[in-house]
Amino acid sequence: MHYFRPLYAFLLGLIVLLNSATLAELAAINGMGQLVLFTLVVCIPIWRTGRMSYVDIGWPWGLVVLGIISFIDSQGYWLRSGIVSAVVILIGLRMGLGALKMWRMGLMMSRGAAKGKYSLLTLVQSLGARQCHILRGQCCGPGPFGN
Repeated sequence: MHYFRPLYAFLLGLIVLLNSATLAELAAINGMGQLVLFTLVVCIPIWRTGRMSYVDIGWPWGLVVLGIISFIDSQGYWLRSGIVSAVVILIGLRMGLGALKMWRMGLMMSRGAAKGKYSLLTLVQSLGARQCHILRGQCCGPGPFGN
C-alpha cells in the first residue's frame, strides 16, 4: 500500500481540476492525451525491456502534447495563447528530438543510462560503499555525519 502513497497528491490535484468549472474539460482532455502517450511511449517499452530510460523520451513529448492541447483549446487572446503554446511545443520538441536521437544512437541503452538497474551499483563501484552510504544519508561511523 505504501507503493501508492506518492500518488495521493497527484490524485487530489486531479480531483480538484476535474471538479473545477473552468478547467474540467481541459484537464480531462490533457489527462487522456498524456495517458495514451505515456502508455505507448513509456510504459510498454519499459515493461518489454526493463529499462527506465524511456521516461527520458516520453516526458518531453508530453510537453508537446500539452502545448498542442493548450493551443487548440485556448480561449484567451490568440497571440498570447499562440506564443505560450509555441514555446511549450518548441521546448518539448527540442528535448524530445534530442532524446530520440540519443535512443537511435544507442546512448540510452548504455549502462549509465539504465537508471533503474545500475545506478546504485555504479555509484558504489566508483565511490566505494562508505561514501555511497554518506551520500544516501546512511552514514556508518564517527565523523561530521556520524550517528
